[in-house]
Amino acid sequence: MSSRINTCSIEVYPFSFEEFMDYYNYKDSYEAYNEYRKIGGMAGAYVYKDDESKANYLNDVFETLVIRDIVKKYKIRNTPLLEKITDYLMDNISNK
Repeated sequence: MSSRINTCSIEVYPFSFEEFMDYYNYKDSYEAYNEYRKIGGMAGAYVYKDDESKANYLNDVFETLVIRDIVKKYKIRNTPLLEKITDYLMDNISNK
């Protein structure tokens, strides 16, 4: 006897800046951008009210999607090096 598992995929995309402004009813784009820059468009972050909880959520997403999934997919053994590389890239993403 075999069992089948039916799955359904739901794709969730981050908010665009415009959607972010609409969701939070921002009128001042500079104020909105300062907040958007901190938490981005990640939909789950909006559930949390304080900055620490939002940061913890975003860190968990990063750890799950970037670190764990990439390590598993590419069979990376040196995860501390991967973490250092991603930290460096994230810190220097806008440097020219």
